[in-house]
Order: sequence, then C-alpha cells, then structure tokens
Amino acid sequence: MSQRAFFYALAGVMIVVVIFTRIYFPTKSGGEFQRHGALPAFAEQGWINGPGPTAEELKGKVLVIDLWAFWCGPCKRAVPEIIALQKTFAPQGVVFLGVTNEGQERLKESEAFVKETAIPWPNAYGAESFFDELSVEGIPTILVVGRDGQIVWREHHPEGIEKAIETALAEVK
Repeated sequence: MSQRAFFYALAGVMIVVVIFTRIYFPTKSGGEFQRHGALPAFAEQGWINGPGPTAEELKGKVLVIDLWAFWCGPCKRAVPEIIALQKTFAPQGVVFLGVTNEGQERLKESEAFVKETAIPWPNAYGAESFFDELSVEGIPTILVVGRDGQIVWREHHPEGIEKAIETALAEVK
C-alpha cells in the first residue's frame, strides 16, 4: 500500500470513529439557562398521586416538570436524582410535577411506574397535546420554568438542573 493510500485509509477510519462517537456517546452539557418560551397550559385527562395543581397555585412559582413514559428506561433512571432535587428545593417553594402523554388506556401501567419509582409529586396523564405544544422529541424531557412562566431550562437528562433551579429561584418575581 502506498503512503498516500495509507493516509487516506487512516483519515477515513478517524472520520468514522468521530461520527460513531458523536452518535453513540453524545456529550451531556447540562443545558444552559435560557428562555425557551412560555409554558403551555396543562391539557390532561387526569392526575396520578393526588389532584393536580391549579394554574393559580402555580403562578409565580419555580417549576420542575418531568415528561416521561412508563416504558422509558432513561425516565426511570432519572427519577432518583429528581426526587433528591425535590427534597432540596421543595422547601424553597419549587413545585415538582410529572407529565406523561400516555392516556386512560395505559393508566394502570403509568400508575405502576409512579408507584414503583416512588414518585411523590402529582403526575398528569393523557397530556398528548401538552407534549405536542412543547414539541417534545424525546423522553425524558425535564423542564425548569421560572416564576414568570417561561421555560428557562430544557434537557433530556438531569445534569445541570440544580444550577438552573438556583438561577430561577434567584430571579426577582
């Protein structure tokens, strides 16, 4: 093999490795605190774990909203970290909510997921239009909503969320 052919082969292998790494091992930057638009109104079929909050009860609060599905492994793995965050931030007035787009026909599975993972906060079910309005492309999707009702942080993993919550809490009402 000539030196030139070897160089091209090596360059090709390096490109394939870089592409493979980007696809299968994406970086987790932790999301940036930035405005992503207003949180749409909840449109759900019902609530698991008690009654859902009213719009008035959420007004002026920092919210952490976990969008999930009962069959989603990454959703299940994110729950313990979100529960730990709730223990830290709920005493400061942060409201935690869960939302699934699974409807009444999958309610038993959704209720089992909430029970199995010991999620303590209210979870809306049948919120397909809520998912659509947010243009959810993958789950879990975790949101932090500022006191002004604007989504200020949006990621598929909880890394970096603590800083976003602290920043949202520090913003003036």
